[in-house]
Amino acid sequence: AVVSTQSGHYGRGPPINLGTPVAMSYTPVEKCRDFWHDLDFTTFQKELDSFTVDIAKRQDEADAAKKKLIEMSKEFKKTASEDTRKAASQLLKAFQMEVDGLTKRSKHAEGYFLNIYRKLADAPDPYPILLQASSNRLKLSNLTDLEIENKQLRETLEQYNNQFTQYKAQETEYEDLKKKKVPTATLR
Repeated sequence: AVVSTQSGHYGRGPPINLGTPVAMSYTPVEKCRDFWHDLDFTTFQKELDSFTVDIAKRQDEADAAKKKLIEMSKEFKKTASEDTRKAASQLLKAFQMEVDGLTKRSKHAEGYFLNIYRKLADAPDPYPILLQASSNRLKLSNLTDLEIENKQLRETLEQYNNQFTQYKAQETEYEDLKKKKVPTATLR
């Protein structure tokens, strides 16, 4: 998953290949790791910081523009004739309602953004932890393979030890019979 904004692309390059064997499935941890790798959370946080500064600046500009509109409206009421004021009254009220609605919507959206921003601003980047978890999963898989191989080697060693014990017993029996001077042809 690649995240992009108007200002650019977030990403650290292609996802890291930890040598995951083909037999292993692409787990939720690896999917999550790759998402956070592509997002580049540190850069994303800096971009959020910049957006927050822009929002504050735009709020100040909007407040100043609204004050100017109020002043212009008062000036219009003072200088315009009664007929002109009555004719423009409905239009001005409609514009005022629209501006108030847009202001309310903007403040609502900015409030949600700032709420999310506060939660993410100082959050740690989860990518290194997810990278380590993914690496540990691979190590655990390798450890499991080694445990299976170790068990097989122990079983093989036990078989060899049993065979060696049998050969040793046969050799002892052979030596005992040899001491008794039994002809070799009968020993076979």
